[in-house]
Amino acid sequence: MALTSILGKVEIDNVVVPAGDRGEQLIANLILSTIAFDLHSDSTAGRHVAQAHALALELADRSLLYRPPRPSKFARFICEMEGHGETILLPIINNVLVVPAVAAADIASDRQADPPEVKVTVLEVTRFMLRLRPRRIATILESLDSAASGEQQSDAARRILTACTRHELPITEALDRANECFTLARDLIGKRNYPLGVLALGNADRALDTYAESASINDHRAVVTSMKEQIRRMLGELRQTAM
Repeated sequence: MALTSILGKVEIDNVVVPAGDRGEQLIANLILSTIAFDLHSDSTAGRHVAQAHALALELADRSLLYRPPRPSKFARFICEMEGHGETILLPIINNVLVVPAVAAADIASDRQADPPEVKVTVLEVTRFMLRLRPRRIATILESLDSAASGEQQSDAARRILTACTRHELPITEALDRANECFTLARDLIGKRNYPLGVLALGNADRALDTYAESASINDHRAVVTSMKEQIRRMLGELRQTAM
């Protein structure tokens, strides 16, 4: 799986989803459960499913249909691995990228000793207007008893995610894209994922260039100049770290 290569290798465990909107937390737990199921860590996946179920019940007490008050952010990774493409969507809650904790030693024993090289071709921040039917979600999750296989539970979670994320709202303004990529880069660097941090910084820098070319930046010249200087300094520091 491409995710294990691009996000690093630390101990797989139940990830604490950041505080925030309950609907976003529900979606984050479902995404984490599908990843854990793919890695054959059914116990961790089960805990995320249980947390998603509890959140669905909480939201069901509020309304039949739940929408977060504002668009929800996600990081989209498009990867190439052995000639095949894979898209990974991870939630961003309160500017924190919610990533699984993955350790090679905890993945199924039939995993290849030398994982194939993974190239991230696209890393972008996008938004979705989530639309959740919490009672229906809770019912689906309740139907997945202990006898259900990990594949069955993962498929059910993916169907829920597909239904909830149909309405995408891409970030079209160049300055907004730059700001989102810069914020994502800082989070990735804080997580010590320097290659992806560099990629996100490069995206931010190119978005600033696009903004400068397509519009008058008099009102934002100081902001653009400051961001480009921060990007230049951070890239320099990361190159020193890699030496």
